[in-house]
Amino acid sequence: MVHSSPLAHGHSATQGLVLAQQFDQDILGDITTAFRGFVDSGQFWAMLIGFVIGYVFKGLTSYG
Repeated sequence: MVHSSPLAHGHSATQGLVLAQQFDQDILGDITTAFRGFVDSGQFWAMLIGFVIGYVFKGLTSYG
């Protein structure tokens, strides 16, 4: 008696392919939403102020 596996006929690979096609991936939309949240929460402005203060501090403490 010979039993064949589902992989021998490609059943599992086909089902995996169908599952992979069911996801709606909007990577650019996700990045835009994350950046909008970053700006709305005030973290963007805190980062910019930190860059400016760090640059000024570096200028005051560097020699030459």
